[in-house]
Amino acid sequence: MLRIGTLGQVAGDASLFNALHLYVWPAVLTVVIAVYVFVWIGVVDRAPALSTRTPVPTSLASHPRPSARFAWLTVIFLLLFGAASPLYLDSAAVLAVGGFIAGAAAALLGVVSAEAHATGNVLWTTRGGFSVTQECISTPLIPVYLAAVVAYAGTWRSRLPGILAAGPLFVALGIVRLLIVALPVPSPLFFVHAFYQVLLAAVLVSVAAAWRHGGRDAPRHAVAGIALGTAFVVVLGPLYTHLFAYQRVPALDDPQGALALLPAFQVGLYLALCTAAFAAAGWRRLTLGLVMLLFTQTAGMLALQALATHGGWIAHTRDARGWAIAGPVLILAAVMGGHRARR
Repeated sequence: MLRIGTLGQVAGDASLFNALHLYVWPAVLTVVIAVYVFVWIGVVDRAPALSTRTPVPTSLASHPRPSARFAWLTVIFLLLFGAASPLYLDSAAVLAVGGFIAGAAAALLGVVSAEAHATGNVLWTTRGGFSVTQECISTPLIPVYLAAVVAYAGTWRSRLPGILAAGPLFVALGIVRLLIVALPVPSPLFFVHAFYQVLLAAVLVSVAAAWRHGGRDAPRHAVAGIALGTAFVVVLGPLYTHLFAYQRVPALDDPQGALALLPAFQVGLYLALCTAAFAAAGWRRLTLGLVMLLFTQTAGMLALQALATHGGWIAHTRDARGWAIAGPVLILAAVMGGHRARR
């Protein structure tokens, strides 16, 4: 009904109708069917196992598990964050915060005798100028952080300090992000743009290792996962991206390289999470999850290409970076859900 309704609404626009009819809705329906099947398998496997379920190992029972409350709050806060984007993306107050971040970064670079100064919201170094805009400050990590505070802090007395700490915390992260331009790396602007994406991936791998192993074993597993994921992105990432659909279609509007990085980054993050925490699920299920990830990448890229070509709609860089993180995490959660149901 939704498909026919949307096609009827755009029937007068041939290019948009063809994009929805040939690309978008087939991809959406396929993904929805796949999700339904995996959820159904989990429910069916769980029902007969209720009376014979084995006790949860002590090493797992002693660690808190991600709650459905946190997941739903994250979704709600992200939707509100996206809906409010016209307010903060054009805000003079947020731009003023960007000026403070640029000035603070210039002052810190001056302490170590690096040549840098700030003009308004632009940090000037020997490598050129780096502008701190509203988009640079408004990272999707903010609603995820707030969702975690609300979900896991027991009372409002304990939540309030965490909520109030969001401002100073993300201003400090913004300063650290901008200081990357002083590092001896070949492409500092790339690392500045992808800072929050890489940071969130490292945090997720570390949290997963702590949840699964705990104690003194967690750092070792987290480092192993991050090392494997980074190795894949650096060594095999260019080849994988070259073979991927992103290179087989006309170039999408991708000024920060978020879409070009997405295929290799998602596989690297998936491998890192598997290594850090979820090896117990077995290689067959993890391989199935990897196949699902590759499918969503292909379907998503083709849908974006169709929307850009026939509908004139260009994906926001923020959305691409959010998809880069959410895709592997959700697929691995589905794989692990089926594994726990079978146990």
